[in-house]
Amino acid sequence: MNQCPVADPKLCHRRNVVYQIRCTKCNRIYIGSTIRQLHTRVKEHLQSDQSSVKRHLAECHSTSIAVEVLAHDSDEKNLRLREAILIMDGKPEMNAKEEEKVLLSLVRPVK
Repeated sequence: MNQCPVADPKLCHRRNVVYQIRCTKCNRIYIGSTIRQLHTRVKEHLQSDQSSVKRHLAECHSTSIAVEVLAHDSDEKNLRLREAILIMDGKPEMNAKEEEKVLLSLVRPVK
């Protein structure tokens, strides 16, 4: 795809993945999951004003990201569980705290 924000063409069309977006300026990360093409989801992060990734890049004055696939699962429930575990372990700085609470409730009791 033209102007794909995912640098690796092998990853661009991957579906059913947990992914990490890293700001190449400050190395802060975002962890998310998608059942759609990774290209489509990452592009949404970069274009939506509601996206914590877009807000971070503006605040950091960064224009560059690195995208990595952390896990793959064809079952959507398992995919969300893997995402929650990776967020719990990685403590990504760019993830919205409310979204993070919902995901973490999948792996530990909500306080």
